[in-house]
Amino acid sequence: MISAEHFNILGSLIDNTFGKSSIRDAGYGVKVSLAGSSDSSGEMRPVMELRFETIVNFNPRHGMTDQRKELDKTSSKMILAKLEEIKKEFRELAGKSLKCKELASPDASVIHISHNPSLVRARYCRPMSFEFHV
Repeated sequence: MISAEHFNILGSLIDNTFGKSSIRDAGYGVKVSLAGSSDSSGEMRPVMELRFETIVNFNPRHGMTDQRKELDKTSSKMILAKLEEIKKEFRELAGKSLKCKELASPDASVIHISHNPSLVRARYCRPMSFEFHV
């Protein structure tokens, strides 16, 4: 179980309304949210969801499958880098390590914004969820 003090520290690290965590990098954003889920015994487990989002241009002539595989690799890399950053900062502020276990996450989604024969513009979104404890 995570204490209220540790939960507040984690909340301040992922607060995206002001400060460093609200700044987006080169054309993509990684949003972080906290939630809870209950296991089979009814006990609440804290869950952190990291969501990678970007706007992409697909070239229909090259096939969207290959381009999407590349986006899947990039999004996974960026999400895991953000998670490592959060864990490092948490360790510095709390003096304890944050342990995370990846949960089953839904597949990435591609939502078409515009479509023409030479260019498909879409919003790519990939969530990953982690159960965490101190």
